[in-house]
Amino acid sequence: MADGMDYFVINEGGVTAHRHAGLYQNFTIDFISAVSSLNASFPAILTAFNDAWTSNWNSQDVYGRQDQVHTFKNTTRRIDLTFSVVPDDETQSADLMHMFEKLVRMLYPNYDDAPDESPHAYQGANVSLVRQAPIMGIRMGNLIRGNAKGGYLLGKVDGFTFNPDIQQGFWLANSMTNNPDMFDEWAMLEPEAPNQPIVNVSGAVYLPKKWEVSVSFTVMHTEPLNQGSDPEGWNGDSSYPYNGEQISKAFSPEQRMPVIIEESPALNSAKIPKKVKAGMFDKFLDAMFKP
Repeated sequence: MADGMDYFVINEGGVTAHRHAGLYQNFTIDFISAVSSLNASFPAILTAFNDAWTSNWNSQDVYGRQDQVHTFKNTTRRIDLTFSVVPDDETQSADLMHMFEKLVRMLYPNYDDAPDESPHAYQGANVSLVRQAPIMGIRMGNLIRGNAKGGYLLGKVDGFTFNPDIQQGFWLANSMTNNPDMFDEWAMLEPEAPNQPIVNVSGAVYLPKKWEVSVSFTVMHTEPLNQGSDPEGWNGDSSYPYNGEQISKAFSPEQRMPVIIEESPALNSAKIPKKVKAGMFDKFLDAMFKP
């Protein structure tokens, strides 16, 4: 090989390429940045999901009172989830690794250069100020949904965890290129390959065959949610949080037909325990105290 490097060809993908993406094409978990155009999407192969609401109160002890005085503060919501990423071949693994890179980039804020108002040039300093915090939106069917544009639920993400499955292993390469001139076989198979920028990657490359991504998401409520005088007792969004009411109404009458279970209980005869032989001490007690 040229340059003395063991090149690994980037190809179009294997026979089973995007198999999981096809199975989950309507069941994805989508991420979008609220401060830039960054977005990412993965098949929703969930391995863990926890949606928790916490009612927060200020509780104080008062002299002479048995119970504390409780003052309500707020209700918070936190979603913790883990999903698997299962590429079908090395090309899809690289694509999904790049998709995960977009997730990581969403954790960083948007900066602006502060105006330099120094009276002298030697006093000047380049200072960047945070213009927008890294708020993002997540969407996953009826389990994670909101009223933001596109149906995203907005909030802050505490972080992402990238956890390759070591037992499944990696696709390995020592340098890579998409240059067709490096391989005569490429020219034979694809004589009319489209022109594309030549990309060379030097050094060891690890592409995991499977990995898990963990997300900790604190929801920012963008809509009023409160109990009230409505006949249902709720003044907030009627579809909050899982759109269960509308989903329930979407079942047809045929699907709601009652299920009749015929019962034929069997009569089991009671088993009388075997008589326990009384010992000498028991006989003595009986003789002394029984009428």
